[in-house]
Amino acid sequence: MNVPVVLFAFNRPDTTQLVLDALREQTTRPDLLIVFADGPRNIAEESEVNLVRGIVRAVNWTEVQLVERSRNIGCAANITRGLIEVFKSYSRAVVLEDDVFPAKHFYESMCTLLAHYDRVRQVFSVGGYPSLKPNSLRGYAYDVVLSPRFSCWGWGTWADRWETVASDLLDFRSPFPSPDDVPLFAGDDISGAVLLTKARPGFYWDLPIALLSLYHSWLHALTRYYLTNNIGISSGVHGSAGPHTQRFIKQNNPLTEKCPLLFPPARRLDDVCAAIQQYIKDIRKADVKDRQSIRSIPGRLWKHMLAKTETT
Repeated sequence: MNVPVVLFAFNRPDTTQLVLDALREQTTRPDLLIVFADGPRNIAEESEVNLVRGIVRAVNWTEVQLVERSRNIGCAANITRGLIEVFKSYSRAVVLEDDVFPAKHFYESMCTLLAHYDRVRQVFSVGGYPSLKPNSLRGYAYDVVLSPRFSCWGWGTWADRWETVASDLLDFRSPFPSPDDVPLFAGDDISGAVLLTKARPGFYWDLPIALLSLYHSWLHALTRYYLTNNIGISSGVHGSAGPHTQRFIKQNNPLTEKCPLLFPPARRLDDVCAAIQQYIKDIRKADVKDRQSIRSIPGRLWKHMLAKTETT
């Protein structure tokens, strides 16, 4: 298929091994795996970083290109710069991080979607995490949803689409003046990205793409069912979700072994947007339960944990 899988890794050998094992078991194996391994932030992280790199070097079921960062450049820079390099040589790519676990049909499905929507320029990306409750779209006839919400947990895109955002991601400025200007049909949580990206410039890469997608009215071709799940949501630089949220995702997003066969026309549908909004509300309810459980811890400990959760 000549579509590489690009994997971004750092210091989590356990999840990295699980993701690589899942890629080895794909219904169609990628011919090339390109891994960008970020460097340690301090001496204490060197052993874990080296373990991750050793795991990648041990892959013998496909061709591997390992790019070892000599220093830590951060998740956003590693992904943005890495994809800029990849798309100098390849017209399409499938993207995973070291905590995104793919179902067996994930790679085959992403390649199918990349081929099907290749000339539909309104579609910015494809993906296997739709942010929908399973069976939430009753009577929906297709295997794919054209979603206004960018999905970063297992996705793919084309070089010509990536080129439209790459320079913006390197020095991101929100196209929306304030959170109140962000459309809500892709989930009201995205409006907060305006303030988050302003407060921590260069820290996020997925939130800028989400905002740019809404601003340009781009769509994302996502499988209606789940082909990925996050297995490291409580760890890593962005990890902040508590046990209720993790349980919600694990129980409500079962992986499906299926390739998409029925494709919708390229337009935004109101019922898809409503299903996304409901899913985000359910996630928020799980977050509230988690915060309530934190508050049940006596003394200063719960205050410290709550403050840490809110600022992560």
